[in-house]
Amino acid sequence: MEKIFCPIIFMEKKSFTLIELLIVIAIIGILSAIIIISTISASDSAADVKKKADINQINKLLMMYDAENGGFPIETTPCQTSLCSTLTAALIPKYTSIIPSGYTYQSDGSSFTTKATLSNSNIYTYSSVTNSYTEVAGSAGGGNGCDTGWIEIPGTNNCVMKYEAKIQGIDDGDQGYDSSFIAESRASGTPWQRLNQENAKYACDDIGAHLITNAEWMTIAKDIENNASQNQDTSNAFYVGHTNDPQFTGNFLSASTDDNDGFYLVSSTPSFQIVETAYAYASQTCDLPNSTQRRTFKLSNGETIWDFSGNLGEWTDNTIDVSQVPITNDCVAYSDITDWKGLNQNDVAPLNINGLQVGFLCEYDLYDGATIGAYIRGSNNTSCATAGLYSLTFWNVNSYKYNVGFRCVKSKSIMAPI
Repeated sequence: MEKIFCPIIFMEKKSFTLIELLIVIAIIGILSAIIIISTISASDSAADVKKKADINQINKLLMMYDAENGGFPIETTPCQTSLCSTLTAALIPKYTSIIPSGYTYQSDGSSFTTKATLSNSNIYTYSSVTNSYTEVAGSAGGGNGCDTGWIEIPGTNNCVMKYEAKIQGIDDGDQGYDSSFIAESRASGTPWQRLNQENAKYACDDIGAHLITNAEWMTIAKDIENNASQNQDTSNAFYVGHTNDPQFTGNFLSASTDDNDGFYLVSSTPSFQIVETAYAYASQTCDLPNSTQRRTFKLSNGETIWDFSGNLGEWTDNTIDVSQVPITNDCVAYSDITDWKGLNQNDVAPLNINGLQVGFLCEYDLYDGATIGAYIRGSNNTSCATAGLYSLTFWNVNSYKYNVGFRCVKSKSIMAPI
């Protein structure tokens, strides 16, 4: 019998090469990323739809209240909807059992605004004045959680006005306090400067902020001093800002939106009223050595602050008993003070009291029966000789002082709330 042979074929096992494995892994990673991004985008869209619906629901409740009461619940300071005491008292329980939280409400009684921050950081706002919704790009000064025109105070959770306070919608800052005025941090316009210390506090309170404190001023000033290489001229003197208006014309300046143009609009001599980016004139402007009028300082966190040492002095939220002021109706260099009386040197003075253009301690108008002095920090546009970022002037707490402005501070937690 013939034998039949059936050949057995052995198949060689073939494995994936390293390159093939990497390609597969890369494809899986790309597909996963697409799925995750799509999921996040869908989630954000759903969240934004809910926020817009919540705002609309709050607005309807307010319209119902207005129809019955002839006005809206008054909240002069922007507040979180679920935490607004007047708002919640007015709407609960008659109109609703719960008010959506995480939104901002403000009203003077005759009109109101409600706001939400969307997933893309845009601000979604309803105004009863125009009966319309708007959506504008939200912004943080340097990506740090601060609103447009505000910057982070280094090492804190607070934001400070980048520019001296202006009046919203009004470019002429030579105005007294008016509760209808809204303090704003912007480059354009001249600073709001016809207020006493109490008025400045009110103006900051009106926008849900507080007047900068002396401690907050010192945090910024010390950061500037420690960042000396970016804040001194070639003679190692700190910049004095706009402090040379020898004609006493009240030449308070607007600022530039370009932080690199720190010499914006500074004057050189009485014959030069406007010298923009003319560094040759800006370098020596006080007829004194060591007095560069650059108007910007750079902070260690990369932020830029305008007019911290010049243009206007600025109210801070601090006072002192007249009996504790170490000088009388004069200006004295920090290095010359031997008896600090009620002051603590570390609370007001530069780290290096012998530094160039760090400022002076001055006292005015604390006579004539005044018992309490308010702290004014920085220099004004006519005080070149005593200018500096640590300049401190004591002034009658109840008197407004021409050429003194202010800036406000807010916690990041109430900046552009979500």
